[in-house]
Amino acid sequence: MGKAVVGLRRAALGEITNFKAAAVNTKVEQAVRPDYMQHYEITECMRALLLDWLVQVHSRFQLPQETLYLTVAVMDRFLQVQPVSRRKLQLVGVMADFAYITDNAFTKAQILVMEQLILRALNFELGHPFPLHFLRQASKVSNSDVERHTLAKYLMELTLLDYNMVHYRPSEIAAAALALSQLLLVALPWSPQQQHYSTYCMTPPT
Repeated sequence: MGKAVVGLRRAALGEITNFKAAAVNTKVEQAVRPDYMQHYEITECMRALLLDWLVQVHSRFQLPQETLYLTVAVMDRFLQVQPVSRRKLQLVGVMADFAYITDNAFTKAQILVMEQLILRALNFELGHPFPLHFLRQASKVSNSDVERHTLAKYLMELTLLDYNMVHYRPSEIAAAALALSQLLLVALPWSPQQQHYSTYCMTPPT
């Protein structure tokens, strides 16, 4: 029994260490500029409408939550380096989502061309850390219950639709969502332990 407990403690410490290292590493991850759509033909409102449609696609095909986060990350990273017309915005969303059905809105050739354009613009770097990954580790560190974890997930999903949130790191979004979740549900402030392992501190509003 003693060996089993020691093993569990070591495993937990490994998870925490991995979370801290990953949070630090995302400080140099693929970043999206604030207000990258400035002077673009497409607007913040058009982006929100496209994301609303993508959420419906994910719900219809019961795709994993990670797919939606990757879709949004690929889309924003591409659009900041390759402006497109409003006519092609949905096509970008389709390709970022790797969706199978577009209601015949685009031909196979159009989809293939956009696929090549996106891959080249991103240098074939599609790997991207998700807020979900950081939230899972942060919840373990703080022993968060299901209710706090679920509310934090919902808060993170809201950030996908908000253009003003595109430039925040996944680790920042996860930490902020969990901090707000535990404040709303149990009035629990961000602890020194959470600050240590997430590398983020919560600054009170002025």
